[in-house]
Formats: sequence, C-alpha cells, structure tokens
Amino acid sequence: MNLLLPSVGPTYLYTCHHWSSSYYLCISNTYHTIQLISKPLLMNTSSMAFTIASTSHSSLSTRGEFATKVPNAERSLTSRYLLRSSSSNGLKVKAAKKGVSSVCEPLPADRPVWFPGKSPPEWLDGSLPGDFGFDPLGLGSDPETLKWFAQAELMHSRWAMLAVAGILIPEWLESLGFIDNYSWFDAGSREYFADSTTLFVVQLALMGWVEGRRWADIVNPGSVDIEPNLPNRKRPKPDVGYPGGLWFDPFMWGRGSPEPVMVLRTKEIKNGRLAMLAFTGFVFQAIYTGQGPLENLSAHLADPGHVNIFSVSLQKFQYKFYTVVTDATDGFTCTILPFRLSTMDTLNLAFRIFMFLLYFTYGIHAAHHNKMSLTTSEIIAKLNLIPNSEGGFFVETFRDTSINLTTSQLPSRFKVDRPISTAIYFFLPTGNVSNLHRIPSAETWHFYLGEPITILEIDDKNGSVKFTNMGQDIVSNQVLQYTVRPDVWFGAFPSRDFDIVMDNKLVRKAPRNAEKHFSLVGTTVVPAFEVQDFVLAKRSELISRFPALKSLISALTPSD
Repeated sequence: MNLLLPSVGPTYLYTCHHWSSSYYLCISNTYHTIQLISKPLLMNTSSMAFTIASTSHSSLSTRGEFATKVPNAERSLTSRYLLRSSSSNGLKVKAAKKGVSSVCEPLPADRPVWFPGKSPPEWLDGSLPGDFGFDPLGLGSDPETLKWFAQAELMHSRWAMLAVAGILIPEWLESLGFIDNYSWFDAGSREYFADSTTLFVVQLALMGWVEGRRWADIVNPGSVDIEPNLPNRKRPKPDVGYPGGLWFDPFMWGRGSPEPVMVLRTKEIKNGRLAMLAFTGFVFQAIYTGQGPLENLSAHLADPGHVNIFSVSLQKFQYKFYTVVTDATDGFTCTILPFRLSTMDTLNLAFRIFMFLLYFTYGIHAAHHNKMSLTTSEIIAKLNLIPNSEGGFFVETFRDTSINLTTSQLPSRFKVDRPISTAIYFFLPTGNVSNLHRIPSAETWHFYLGEPITILEIDDKNGSVKFTNMGQDIVSNQVLQYTVRPDVWFGAFPSRDFDIVMDNKLVRKAPRNAEKHFSLVGTTVVPAFEVQDFVLAKRSELISRFPALKSLISALTPSD
C-alpha cells in the first residue's frame, strides 16, 4: 500500500494546497451518484490493483538501473552520473545535451521499452520522466502537444496520489476509531462546514490560481520564478511551464543538476501511475461491493480463494445507478436508469464506448496527420526550390518588370536599379535557420504551410529585439502576415526548434526529422530584391556591438 502514497520531494507538491480531504470531497461528489442497490458478491479489485501496481513498479527500470546494464564505454552522461558519487571524486558534471524534456539528455535507442523488441518513436527519446516509448497512435508527434500531454499526465498523477491518500488514510483512521461511518464514495452527499457550492467555488479559485501561474510561465517563460513578495529571490526552473513554483520547492531539490532532478521526476511519475491504477480499482470496488479498499483487502485475505476478481465471472448480479438528493428536511433517492444491467451487459456497453472513443481519437489524429503528409523532399521538388545563401530553400516566383526604378529615384541606401517588387517562396525545414541579414527594402512575410516560424529582428541603432511568431493559430496570437522594416537585422527559425528564455536567450531543443517538420512561407520585397544590397551578418562583429545578445546572434549566424 505504501507504493501508492506520494514519495516525492517538495518540488512536486504542486497540488498540496488542495488537502487530501478536499480532493476526496471533489471525487466523492462525482461518484456519489454511482452506488449499488444490491451487494450480492464481494470482490477485491484492490488486491488486483496492489498486485499489478507492485509488479509494474518493480518492472520499470530507473535511469540508474538502466545504466548498470550498459557497458561502461557505451554509457551516456546520464548513466555515468548515476553510477558515481560526485563527492568522491570532486568532478563536476557538465550540462547534458537537452532532450525532449529540456532537462536531461536522451537515452540510447536500446533502452527498455513498453513492448520488448519494439523501437520507440523518434519523438520519445527517453529524456522524459518515465518514458518507455509508449505512443501507439502517435499522439505525441507534435512537440508542443507532447509537452502538454506529459504535463497532463503529471497533473493527473498528482491528483491520483492525493485521491488515494484521501481514500486510504480516513478508512484506516476509521478502523482505529478516530472517524465514524466513513465512506469515500458517499461523502459528496454529506454536510460539512460549508455548503457544496462554497466548497466548489473555493477549490475552483485555488486550482485556477495555480493553473494560471503555470500558464503564465509558458506564455512568458521565467515570469513566475520571481515572487512578488520576494523580488530579490529568483529561482529559475530547468524547463518552463513545469508544474511547481518557488513555494513548492523550498529545498531547491528540483533546481539542481539535471540527473538528480530526472531521478526524482521519474519516481514521481511512477508513483503517480500506480496511484491512477489504484484509484481505478477503488472506483470499481465502490460500484461492485459498496465497500472501501481496506475492507475489501481484509475480506480477500480472509478468503482469497473465493473473494477475488476472478469470482466476478461466476455470477451475474443485478444493480442499477442512483443519486442522492438531500434537502433541509428529508432525503430521497431517484433512479437515473429505469432498468437493470447485468455485469456482462455493462462490460459490453463499456467496451463499445471505449472502442468508439478510440476510433474517434484515432480519426482526429489521422485527419491531422494527412494534412501534414507532405515531406520536405516532395515540397522542394514540387516547387523547384534551391538552397538559399541565408539558409533554407527558396525560389523566385515573380519579378515585376513593368515598372523599373533607377538609383536616382531611390534613397541612397539602394545601390543598383531595380524593378518595383519581387516575390519568393521560402522553405525552412527543422534544423535550419534563416541567418541574420538585412536589406534596404521592406520585406513582407506570408505564412502558407507547416509549423510556426519565428522572425527575429535586431535594431541596428539600439540593439532592441523583437520576436514575431507566424502560423495559422491566430487565436494564440500567431500572425499570417508580417512586414520587416528596411535596414533591420533579421532572421528566422522554426518556432519548435528553440525555447526562448529570459534575457533573450535561445535554447535549442532535441533534433527532429527534417522530412516531416518544416515551414513554408512567402516573402514580397518592395522595391525589388537585388543581391547587391544583401548583407549577411558577421557573428563576431555583431556580438561586439551587442554583447548582451550573444546567444541570439550565435544561434542565427554562421561561424566566422
């Protein structure tokens, strides 16, 4: 049972302000409408949950366990770190190459996976906590979606750990005589120090505040690392948007070297998955037996041959759902379903619903995948693109020679005569950037296809920096069209290739498949583009002028 309780440090107590009892009330309000009228059979789903949970917990290798299986010559920085004590040799571990999680380096391809012999997908590189390559539907192939999925699992894990504690501890206290008439699945119909509406509003406000802080860290990375009450104390996290802030990590356990942080996070997600499995067992217990997990465990230990999950298939018993409505004077029950369901009918219905949801989810993913089924090679061939000197690929599609402008008609910054305008396709696969450059004309960008792309501008006069995110998600403030002013240093990069952190620094993410991840835009230059006016930035010169922007300049300039 202790496997199902949280065994993590303060950095992971993201939801500790929601007391176990508060969560238990929330869950009970949900499930108090699903109770049994008849209780002809006692089964012990909790025993199954404990057994499976224990087995799965012992079978999931930690990064340290994996390291012991790899020859020393092949061990990654991760495994070498876990197998040695930094205090014994005085060596300092250098920053690991960042993986998907932006915290730790990827693991080798032959790491343990959920299905023996199956290769993990490329977007699951082992750097995420508890990553065993499980994504049969490919739902995490989008890096931005994968980040949210990983955080969603973590949040559900923390809720489940609190829920399991809120179920087991009160039942244990009842057995010791400290609590009377405890029933976790019936608690939502009882009266407490405040009415259910007040409790709901208070809990919603607390949850909204914490979620708002996490969202703010994603929208404005690093903004929540400074508390209003302690403006001089700044504790940056290894990755932005990770649930947990200054108040939840007083000992800085989650802000140290990447490897210890990853070990703690892996332990947390393992315990969270066990808690979700256990809570599922508790729910079925409440439906079938109307008793708590400890009561069912006691009954199973007293008669394991007859009180177990397999005995369910020996009988069909009738039950129906009902809800409890309580007023100031009396209470009454009303049926939600006017008919009874056998066990097999219920399982059949549940299976049909599950398959519908599975096909529905797969259909949505397939439709999204088909929209992006073009590859980089196909687009380059179809549009006749050629390599561009600034990076990426391009082809000129239009040069308006109906009007020609001479240098006498143009400002002095223009060196040669030119037409009125030009237009091109510009294609940028992942792993490529448009290096910083400038031209004397205004250049208007148009977004066409693929993943978001970020335009970076550096003012040549004062060194001010501006980021513009182009893409089709206009609800998230991505733009479809943007004009770069003349004589401004500017470049571009795939938005999902880098994290933009505080102090205008770019952190490159794990490499991705350039055949599948790309951005296609168009640019219109007025007056027309001429190569004689094109100036490619030199890294050393630009850094000497704007040393505070070294990270940005280095990422978007070729080496001198």
